[in-house]
Amino acid sequence: GAGAQAVAVHGRRVGDEAMNPADWDSLKEVVSLFKSKHADIPMLLNGDFYTRDEWVNMQETTGASGVLLGRPALYNTSLFKKPTDGMKGPFGYDSTLLLSKTTVVQEYLQEAIRYSGNHKNIKYVVCEMMNHRRTPTPRVRHMPINYLPEQTIASVCNCRSLEDLCKLWNVDCKGASKDAKTALNSQHQQAGEHVYKDSYFLKDQAQSDEKPSKRTKLECTSTAVE
Repeated sequence: GAGAQAVAVHGRRVGDEAMNPADWDSLKEVVSLFKSKHADIPMLLNGDFYTRDEWVNMQETTGASGVLLGRPALYNTSLFKKPTDGMKGPFGYDSTLLLSKTTVVQEYLQEAIRYSGNHKNIKYVVCEMMNHRRTPTPRVRHMPINYLPEQTIASVCNCRSLEDLCKLWNVDCKGASKDAKTALNSQHQQAGEHVYKDSYFLKDQAQSDEKPSKRTKLECTSTAVE
């Protein structure tokens, strides 16, 4: 009656901690109930689908039309890559479809150059890719974060332009368009534009360093590649 074209449901309730796994059993119950009454409306599921095998299995089990990815996509955007004909799984944490996290960051920066994004917001996305602060605890040990020693959250936050970010991640920006080259060194903030502050991540990292918990021992905010 409301004219909805699709319905999305997340596997957590208000008050549930992000570090605890999403409730997939409840998701299955919700889909079953919804489909029994509205079989013609697509149902989209969200909540900790960190591998292709997981979301494909959930779709096949429940009959859901698709999934929505948030934090899993920030961990490694190549999660969206589809297997070609004849390619066999499994497509789990070590899926052959996945690109290295360094490559993902580099490709993201290339797109940021193309669309002339604000360097502060671009730093925010890169820092999100480099930490496990909102990853469910049981997942952390399966999802390493490995970069070169100089590529840390602190060094990203110290970048004062998109060009600085490109140098840190070895991204060639020589072929950028005229508008993109202007954006590379721009620190201008458009009226009404929201940008994040470096302290957003640096404060969180400092607290983890000062008060290591059982969780922080399991994870590594930014592990260097030897």
